Amino acid sequence: MRGGIHIYGVILAAGKGERMKELTRVIPKALIQVSGKTLLELSIERLLKANVQKIIVAVGWKSDMIRDAITQFENLPEVQVIEVPKYEIGPLQTLTTVLNTIVNEEIIICPVDLLISSDAISMIISHHSENRNVVVTLAVDFQGNLGSVVSVDSLGCVMGVQREVDNADSTAKSAMFMVVSPDFTKHCQAALNSGSTRAVSVLNNIIEKGHIIQSHSVRERWFDIDTISDVLEANKLLLESTKVQHRDSIFIPSGDTMEIGDTLDLGSGIKVGRGVSLNGPCLIQGNSKIGENSIIGPHASLGKGTEVGDYCEIQNAVIFGLSKIPNRSKVSGIVMYESERFKMEE
Repeated sequence: MRGGIHIYGVILAAGKGERMKELTRVIPKALIQVSGKTLLELSIERLLKANVQKIIVAVGWKSDMIRDAITQFENLPEVQVIEVPKYEIGPLQTLTTVLNTIVNEEIIICPVDLLISSDAISMIISHHSENRNVVVTLAVDFQGNLGSVVSVDSLGCVMGVQREVDNADSTAKSAMFMVVSPDFTKHCQAALNSGSTRAVSVLNNIIEKGHIIQSHSVRERWFDIDTISDVLEANKLLLESTKVQHRDSIFIPSGDTMEIGDTLDLGSGIKVGRGVSLNGPCLIQGNSKIGENSIIGPHASLGKGTEVGDYCEIQNAVIFGLSKIPNRSKVSGIVMYESERFKMEE
């Protein structure tokens, strides 16, 4: 039976995140925040909402930080954390290490840097359950422009990944979000033993051996978080979705504005100075301090313990890690962690 009993959710969070190496040299990609929550926390929540109850997180780079963060997540059950030796070899090393710990179960594989809804997770699990003879059900986006190129035939079967297939009926993109049957593990191990480092080679080998990989069309916007620009765009989308729910926080929905007359002190430790304008969508989390006559938002997420000086302007920014912003600062188009600024790519 699928749907929360005999299917595992595997979150791949071992890599260094080389495309954001200035930021990920100090914090693992899994702990980058978007709309007030880490990518890892969002991944776990989506799996649970889709009724996937057995969750494994594969860690490598800065794994101690990830382990510590998991213990502090609120209202989440325990998850199993697996340390991946030699994770630097590549994603296939991480994937194979985890798969070898799971015996005779189906698995949904979610890269930690993929932002996709719990509905999409539920639908791909359901699709896989309806096709008992497939080794892999691979999520694809026929309208997207991000991810790996996937060639698909008229029946929806994958003909190749990241390689040209002349007789393909259509092409799509994929972020390597998939549900796999137990046999997938042996294919991964064989590819790893032969020197492969990426899951793409496993998928192509499976196809070459005559096994079926079924495509599953994703009809929603998803994010593959590889750059600072991706973080900011995802933060913008989630704040605008009006689904942001954080206890002990201030959230101003899209289109709304809150003007602060006298200084505002909340029980959550939030203090907002007089003359502050909060322009939605924006989020301010607990124990944050906002100086007088500052403008916050739109599209600003301020994590717990953020301190903003007087006469500051902050928009289109993700700020966390107990950051402090000096008086009269203008902050836009950045991610800030521990007061260090990381700009969008030029």
